[in-house]
Amino acid sequence: MMKDKEFENIKKYLEALSEKGPPYPLEIFFLLNRLAPAVSVEAIIVNESGKIFLTLRPADDPFYANMWHFPGTILLGKETMEDGIQRIQSKEVRQILLEPERTTRMFTHHGEDTEGKSPRGCVEHVLYLFLTNKDTVPGGEFFDLGSLPEATVGHHRKILQVLSVEWGDVFHV
Repeated sequence: MMKDKEFENIKKYLEALSEKGPPYPLEIFFLLNRLAPAVSVEAIIVNESGKIFLTLRPADDPFYANMWHFPGTILLGKETMEDGIQRIQSKEVRQILLEPERTTRMFTHHGEDTEGKSPRGCVEHVLYLFLTNKDTVPGGEFFDLGSLPEATVGHHRKILQVLSVEWGDVFHV
């Protein structure tokens, strides 16, 4: 059990971090996210055939190396949802996304993921649906819901199972 003095020291460090403000070193950011839920902005991009757009995470990704996922980002510091969408556009999709058609939220705990517990902890996912008339988008590929790559991030599979019911008309289910 921690002693009062240890809690006081932690409090001082957290106050100093708060005063400094973001961006924090990634190790600190992810430790803080283990204490409280993070907010993830996810772009669910679906083409006219009902296929979902996924991107492949790089081999050096600390959480899901070489795994397919829908484009998304964890909000940093005082970022807004719009900031997150802009970052997704510039880093993962490389095209301008129009206004989202639908939005929903889901809460997941990465400890339930098939890849094991992630240092990110709990995440509140804010999912934005974008429809496109394109069959190709830079930075990834479109897949049928029934034939996702085996190396798809586990909690993204779970989210898509729920969305296929909620948004079945979009996926032609």
